[in-house]
Amino acid sequence: MVLLAVASVAGACENLDDDGIPATTAPDASVTTEISGQSSAGQNLAENILFRDDFQDGDSKGWEVAASWLVQQDGDLYTFDTSGEGYAYVPAGVGWDDDYALRLSYLLSTGTVAFSFDATQDGRYYVAVGDGLMSLVREDATGDRTVLTQAEAPEIGVQHYLVMAKDQGTIQVYVDRTLWLVYEDQAPLTAGTIMVGSVEGTNAWVDNVMVNKLLVSLPQRSPAVAAVDPGQVVEPPEEGASLGELPEFGEDVPDLPDDNLPEFVLLPSATFTARPDDGSDSPGAQELSVDAGTAVILEWTVQDASSQLLDGVACLAAGSKIVVPSADTEYELDVVGWDGQTYNQYVNVTVDASANVVLVGPDLSIQVSVTPQGGRDVTVRIEVSNRGTAATQATVYWYAHERSGFSDFADSLSLASGVSRVMEFDYTYGARGTMHWGARVTTEPPGADLDQSDNFVNGTVTVGQ
Repeated sequence: MVLLAVASVAGACENLDDDGIPATTAPDASVTTEISGQSSAGQNLAENILFRDDFQDGDSKGWEVAASWLVQQDGDLYTFDTSGEGYAYVPAGVGWDDDYALRLSYLLSTGTVAFSFDATQDGRYYVAVGDGLMSLVREDATGDRTVLTQAEAPEIGVQHYLVMAKDQGTIQVYVDRTLWLVYEDQAPLTAGTIMVGSVEGTNAWVDNVMVNKLLVSLPQRSPAVAAVDPGQVVEPPEEGASLGELPEFGEDVPDLPDDNLPEFVLLPSATFTARPDDGSDSPGAQELSVDAGTAVILEWTVQDASSQLLDGVACLAAGSKIVVPSADTEYELDVVGWDGQTYNQYVNVTVDASANVVLVGPDLSIQVSVTPQGGRDVTVRIEVSNRGTAATQATVYWYAHERSGFSDFADSLSLASGVSRVMEFDYTYGARGTMHWGARVTTEPPGADLDQSDNFVNGTVTVGQ
């Protein structure tokens, strides 16, 4: 395993994660964190974590589950799942009276989920997420609810990394490190626990839940997502349950299990590598050079982390992704540790743009690039150059499937001496996966005082990933 390097802090006065939320500690920029969870300033990182649960123990210890929510296993991964109406909360959190950040990963397939914080019998805030709308709602002790602000919801069916933080009256909600919702509450709630809930017809899961104290102020920022008129009051997913069922502030509540309140914090570790998608068992590397059009497999494994993001998008703790870089590209894996800080690793892929250039004697060359545009769409760019002394008439063919025998594009063009011509067009594949394409240029008549009249180049492109 490779221990991740600590990300640099954003300025001398703010110690912020890459998602913009203050970390659990506020050391000087020169301070580094050791594996024991003790900063070199002597501060125990675990003291600033109020709660955590990655559900890898296979149970929901530390939660009071009213209905629907249960821990499910998928291979080596455990998540907190719901397939209907219900809710769960952390009884020991009723007395949390510090400003804190609630961090978690979630995936919503259908329905609506809500994530509550500062929840007591006197009220709560919750963020409701559905298909099309994300709302920040305040509910009081009588059940009256007010939408404070709302915006378009993140894409459903995709895992997201969500952070909700309150600093006195400032409330900020981040999705995949993008500031999504902001509200200033002039009479804010001051204490309370966290809850998860779901309405009937919901299919969703939650993972890597962490609550950490805020030791520095939230940065003053504007949301990157436009707010919409907060006229739609989103019903709480815990329909049928009242805040009165929560323990009273100050009364005896269960202690958190050891799994949820660590005595020390391990820093995350990860591997992040790339290798060509050529069918071989070549080992991965963090520096890779490939020919243009070559598919590359990014692979990663992460341990002892609350969440991880690949190029800003939440991902599983172990996985792979196929990419086809058209130029030199740096890929970034951001890992959020249980200490609340973000650690980074990088893979650099260098692309040899000349790899698809085939010289025909000293005179004729063809260069082809096939670039994915999302879904099954690609853009094909073909450049043909005549570096000989004679003009020629040439015909260019492009085959979406190299061995199909049928060209999907053909065009004739005149090439004077020293002239290059570029053709560019879009093509949609009928299937997903790695495609082997080919391109050919011929001269008419054959020879045409050039050293060779026929030339072929091929490559691969991955679509629909």
